[in-house]
Amino acid sequence: MLGLDRGGSCRGIVYRLPPDRVGETLDRIWAREMTGEVYRMHEVTVRTPHGPVAAHACVVRRASPDYAGRLSLDAAAHLLAAAVGGRGSGREYLANTVQHLEELGIRDGLLHRIQERIATLAVDLTSRRDL
Repeated sequence: MLGLDRGGSCRGIVYRLPPDRVGETLDRIWAREMTGEVYRMHEVTVRTPHGPVAAHACVVRRASPDYAGRLSLDAAAHLLAAAVGGRGSGREYLANTVQHLEELGIRDGLLHRIQERIATLAVDLTSRRDL
């Protein structure tokens, strides 16, 4: 999951949850994404081609010790290239996110630039090993 920070805007998908499963679904999201209290869930109104829709969004808590703030492209790439967690690596997570956005016809310039920089880092590391 990518959380939101204040400023700017975001394109994505709004999922309609079955009324009888809203609580259960939000509980699952909460258990998976809200550990460490990095995000807060906010009720928001999103614009869709069919008009405004009430939704929930996960917004970063800037006071969280896990909040990295606005990183440079290189800093973000280095961080994601090295990050590994219980669900995989930061590199895999980013690649999966970019791929799914592309499948939806969404191009996020910053995520693509970070992914390209990570690829460059991998090539640089391989080149150094060959020396």
